[in-house]
Amino acid sequence: MEYRGRIWYWFVRANLLGIPKIHIFSKDKKIHLEYPLFDREVPVVPYYVRQLLSIYLEEEKRNENDTKNKYGKC
Repeated sequence: MEYRGRIWYWFVRANLLGIPKIHIFSKDKKIHLEYPLFDREVPVVPYYVRQLLSIYLEEEKRNENDTKNKYGKC
């Protein structure tokens, strides 16, 4: 799936305890995110993955801006 100029892949896999997690990673594998499933009965669709990515990317951008404000322009 393409989102904000990057290619993203995702899959669901259970961990050693049997708890399913959503794994989302960028094509270049620089970003790998892991989230618990909201509901085991609901399929993971691109819309939901985009929501998770949007939250992550906005938080990353906010943290980057906070760092710049704290230490000056990098």
